[in-house]
Amino acid sequence: MNKRLIFSLLALLLILTAGVAAAGSKPTADEAVLLERWQTLDRLNQAMQKPYRESQAAKLLEVGPWRLAGLEAVASDTGPVGRSYLTIYFHAGERWLKVGGFFIAGRALVEEAPGGKRIRMVFPHDRFNLSSGPKLQPGFWTGTQVITVTPDRIVNEYDLTALAASGDMNVSLPYFDADRFDEAYLYTAAEGRHQVNLLDLGLESGLKEVPARRRPPAWLALVSREGMGIKLSWRHQVEGARVVDDPGSPGRTYLRLAGPRFVVDAGRFSGSFGLLDIQAGARVRVVSVMEGHYERDRRVVPPNRVYPPLDWRQARAFDSHGHFDQSMPMDDLIRVLRKNRIIFGVTSIEYLEGAGHRAFLGDQPVLEAMRRAPDVIVGFGFVRLNPTGSYPNCPAAGRSGAADVERLKRLGFPGLKAIEKWSPANYDDPANDPVYAAAARLRMPIVFHAGFDWSNNCSASRLAEVARRHPDLPAVAIAHGSEAADFDKLVEALRKTPNLYQQHMHYGSVADLKRFREAGLAAKLVFATDNQTEATGEAAAAAGLIRNLRQAGYTEPEIEFIMVGYAAGWLNEPRLRRSAAAGK
Repeated sequence: MNKRLIFSLLALLLILTAGVAAAGSKPTADEAVLLERWQTLDRLNQAMQKPYRESQAAKLLEVGPWRLAGLEAVASDTGPVGRSYLTIYFHAGERWLKVGGFFIAGRALVEEAPGGKRIRMVFPHDRFNLSSGPKLQPGFWTGTQVITVTPDRIVNEYDLTALAASGDMNVSLPYFDADRFDEAYLYTAAEGRHQVNLLDLGLESGLKEVPARRRPPAWLALVSREGMGIKLSWRHQVEGARVVDDPGSPGRTYLRLAGPRFVVDAGRFSGSFGLLDIQAGARVRVVSVMEGHYERDRRVVPPNRVYPPLDWRQARAFDSHGHFDQSMPMDDLIRVLRKNRIIFGVTSIEYLEGAGHRAFLGDQPVLEAMRRAPDVIVGFGFVRLNPTGSYPNCPAAGRSGAADVERLKRLGFPGLKAIEKWSPANYDDPANDPVYAAAARLRMPIVFHAGFDWSNNCSASRLAEVARRHPDLPAVAIAHGSEAADFDKLVEALRKTPNLYQQHMHYGSVADLKRFREAGLAAKLVFATDNQTEATGEAAAAAGLIRNLRQAGYTEPEIEFIMVGYAAGWLNEPRLRRSAAAGK
């Protein structure tokens, strides 16, 4: 046996031995604290969710390769009900892949149909599955929505009559899951010629030309990276109203397929069928047909591109306020972040909202995600700032102290998160000074969930006091905002307090952004989404804010600072430094 082979085998043995040791190693004392807390919260959450999961399983409707979730079947028309969302899945290979869905009534009649099922919407109900607004309340429309599901297709039919005149309306056409259909191939035909485009739903959204010639499928379709193929067709008849035919909103791509428009934007691919100048008695009939096909031919299926870890010097955005709800798709999130060069700051909290609702399980899931993808996931560890450390459906754990902050720092959390909207505890209570002093000493910024009322226990006014009392804190970040009547007070607090910042989530409109810039506060507004469950929500939020900042008149250096440069100072991270002049 030659020496090179012997050394290779020895190296392989060492790697395997190290892997076994690591797999069987005990957590450190710091890790054990987080792990024990997570196990407690997870047991409570699993017990809470079990009856809900069982009830939801009973509501699933499966016909051939289709699975529909979100239906509540009723025996008869029970009168007005609310709006719900029907989620559609398709069985591709050995997996159920999410196609997307559309709005429906909260309850529906499910009937037998030839070869499948017919879903008839209970009507009238508020908003009639369409777009929001008072014009769609009961009394404006009558009619039916019927969804017929057979193994080869889903047919969605609206037959509506306007009871009163109204300005505009948008009929609900499918929203396609952007995580599944990002970088899908869109096969179309015009004048006998086949064409294929790549559907980019990232920050550079739009239809991109595919350089290599691809073999078209047997039928023209949208084909995802996993081989999920969807063929679409539409027909409509409108009397007494005008179909929208404008170019749409600036910065978005609009694609016309067989009549309706499709919106192609960061994190969004959806049908849009709008009406204007609606007269009383107007008749609207819209039929959409969705056919499914699992495509195995790799000459048809687009490549599932793997994006390399992000070099922070190339980062385009740092989101300083995201969460990990139990439904956050981690593989999709990491892919979206790397593709779009976004760093996701996960603000950890403990909160079990209730059966069927959101569940945030504290620091342990955040730690695991940071270790899995440290290039795009940065954790802000949770600190408890009320006397008992109590949060909804979570057992009390006591008020955090300096030792808790030090533990989080040792584990690799560069920042902290606090939320006390469920307790009467004041953020500026001197009992919390040990936490703030430790964070200042360790240069850990803190993101605070703020109450809109200027005088409540977790208001921006109290956060300004915390920032003034602890000037060495890198950042005291106000999540959410203040009442409109208190905007001038917020402006004054931001001006007077160097380490006080406002996260953008409630101030992202063009009008609000103009107010911040006119007040000279371009360097006090930072990118923060409060995204919880959707991977592509990151690309959508970043693209939307950049678009609005430009419309509001911000310079490119100012935009760079708001999107990513601010985090260089928060985290003392030179790789994130952008347009330093904008932040002075």
